[in-house]
Amino acid sequence: MECGNNFLTTIIEFGKRPAPKSCRRMNICFHKLWQKLQKYVPGCSAVLFILLWGSIAQADNLVKNGSFESGAGEWTEWNSTQPWYSGATFEHDYAQGSNVWMPSPYPLSGNSTHSQRKGITNIHGGLYQLIEVVKGREYIVSGSWSGGIGGLVANSATAAAWFEIVVYDGVVTPAQIDAGLGGNDVLIAKREYSGNEVYFFDWETFRGTFKALSNHVTLAFKSGKIGDWDAIATYHDDVAIRLFFDWPMFFPIIVKRDLPLESAASPVSPDEK
Repeated sequence: MECGNNFLTTIIEFGKRPAPKSCRRMNICFHKLWQKLQKYVPGCSAVLFILLWGSIAQADNLVKNGSFESGAGEWTEWNSTQPWYSGATFEHDYAQGSNVWMPSPYPLSGNSTHSQRKGITNIHGGLYQLIEVVKGREYIVSGSWSGGIGGLVANSATAAAWFEIVVYDGVVTPAQIDAGLGGNDVLIAKREYSGNEVYFFDWETFRGTFKALSNHVTLAFKSGKIGDWDAIATYHDDVAIRLFFDWPMFFPIIVKRDLPLESAASPVSPDEK
């Protein structure tokens, strides 16, 4: 591939490379990249390096149907079988929401949002999804959620209510999700409440990171309450798990000329014409 003169048409990504840890190493890195570019792309007179600092996540979302546009597709509903929950099950919905609590806007995005509700009984349950990851890599978990307790009876009291988002290491069962966190599991977000007043939290974003200790993780949503007079509802949307980078990266870009350089930001010297 040769670069033409006086024209700019195409920007081609050449590669990605982690940033060096010192200016000296940075200069060496630039020099080596430049030598390779001159070898494989003769005639090119400029290379644009874009340095992005901070947390960079790749585009691929490992959560399937994280926006719930396909309803319950790819997700598994679970409910506690502990005796004090009396076999109660959540009512899950992906199109209409719940009369216990309706966040605004609804749906949050697209045409669907997950919600789960139950009234006047002890309960614990939610959704989970098994996700393939790469052992040893770090990932970002993100999304939006909302939830609340609605008093179906005036001045009724919920002894305890909780809303959680957890990443479990490996393949787990609903019983393990119900039991709580193990030593390798990561709590991403949590809300707790107890009292005799109506309690809601509107749409909030959640975000957290974890390091994969095996080749699979289980992302789980957990909501529950103890108290026989209040109703509970939880919402989730735009859920994602993405590979996480916590270092600067160079994006060397080859600039191929085919458009008049007068339209480009940087003028060309007479020697280059």
